[in-house]
Amino acid sequence: QNVTIVVPKSVGVTLPAGGVDVDARVFYIESSAVLGPVPRTLITSNVTKLGGSVDSVAVGSFQTAPSLSFSPAKAGDASNITVSFAVGMAVSEYESFALLLPSFFAGADIVAIRTLYGSSGSMFTAVWTKTCPETTLTLVLGAGQSLSAGEAVNIVVP
Repeated sequence: QNVTIVVPKSVGVTLPAGGVDVDARVFYIESSAVLGPVPRTLITSNVTKLGGSVDSVAVGSFQTAPSLSFSPAKAGDASNITVSFAVGMAVSEYESFALLLPSFFAGADIVAIRTLYGSSGSMFTAVWTKTCPETTLTLVLGAGQSLSAGEAVNIVVP
């Protein structure tokens, strides 16, 4: 018979800051039971059956490494920022991605950026903060928008 143990979030256990990748091979279980010790055995998290095989569902990770580019790429000049990545998990409306941009500057009158470009730009708004704890550009997924696991995101911030 299966044994299920649920550790409530109120206990304070947190997921790794780097997330948990698809097919993560970092979880093990073992038992020191007197009637039959079980050696360390590899397990997966949030097990689902996909195409007949057992895979781990990504949590808080990127399927592809995020990339940033600047145009024009000239120190001290205003620049478009292009950010691209593919999410490793589903993302729902109002969830966000924060880009820490130390030593970057935006005009004092710039707070919210409602017009973004790129193939995913219309799905997001951006919020610029200078004390979060560093200069931060937060991309917020808009109302009614969602991303599927593996979906590519490409945003140009003018």
